[in-house]
Amino acid sequence: AEKVYMSYAEIIRRLILLQPENAEWVLEMAYALTGLGELQKSRDANSPERVLQFMQSSLEYNQIALVLDPANGYYRSELGQSHAFLADAQLNVCDLEGALKSRQEHITLERELLDAEPENSANIERMALALTGYAMVKENQGQSDEAIRSMEDALQLLEANLLRNVNLRETTVLILDRQRRIASLMALKGKTDEAWRISNTLSEEWLKLEGIGQEDMRTTMVYTAFLLDHAELARLNGDTKMTNQLLHDIQLHLAAAQSNLSFRRTVGNMLMLAAFRYWEMNNELPPANILSQLPEYEIESGRTRACADASMAVMKAVMLGQVAQAQEFAQYLLNNNYREAGFMRVCRQYSLCEGQ
Repeated sequence: AEKVYMSYAEIIRRLILLQPENAEWVLEMAYALTGLGELQKSRDANSPERVLQFMQSSLEYNQIALVLDPANGYYRSELGQSHAFLADAQLNVCDLEGALKSRQEHITLERELLDAEPENSANIERMALALTGYAMVKENQGQSDEAIRSMEDALQLLEANLLRNVNLRETTVLILDRQRRIASLMALKGKTDEAWRISNTLSEEWLKLEGIGQEDMRTTMVYTAFLLDHAELARLNGDTKMTNQLLHDIQLHLAAAQSNLSFRRTVGNMLMLAAFRYWEMNNELPPANILSQLPEYEIESGRTRACADASMAVMKAVMLGQVAQAQEFAQYLLNNNYREAGFMRVCRQYSLCEGQ
């Protein structure tokens, strides 16, 4: 894949040399660089700076394309996507301020396009995705109320698309995931009864979708994230039997899903979260076959520069009794103004961030 992408980029480079003011060729270079960035992220999680460089360069080429053809709405839309890719790369080095600015730029660009064509279903979905990305950054900053508001705005847009019968199954999955995120944020704010009610409704809605577990891996991950949250809400409601059963099934499923290279990092972090919750629930480590498949989180490694991975590293270190390591990972996150509510709960409960 790398050889193909590099060949692609070289051909585009030659075309740009021949026609430096051809906006189409310039945008193609942005695509090539984004592809190389995504490839780098998939093959080597320990080189987040390299991914960041690719995404920054891609954004710059996209900006040039728009300068060359300022009236092109498609180029403007693609620039919004470039800001989204850059935001993800910034989160992978725990640059929350940078990610927030990128997400704000993304929203601004998508809002302009939506205002111009408010009935365009593609514009509506992209605006919803932009709002979701912004909400996730605010969640990482510990600003749950603003995260909920942004997620609710995204949900409203997606529901409008569902009424238009736009990509029914795909749109339904996007809606269920936003509803799941809202319920999770509510629970972290102490609104457990309302969150549990929403989660039970979502459980029924998921069961209405045929073929769950047999579709694409991305949808499977969305469903598994729901099950993880549902298990946590069951625990908060005192249903230990349901919690343990769900966590048991989730761990087995995720352990088997580790073979999917494209999602290995996501799967590993979700498995770590499930294992930690099992440990907290039962005061015992998960089975050896689960422990052996948990990700390795090393201090100052490229992977653990990501906010999400460093947060999972804290949980693993706490679970294994590695206090000094847990403190070091926690301090890294705190120094980068990471205040996600779930992390802060662990941080305070296990005396890793006294005074915060």
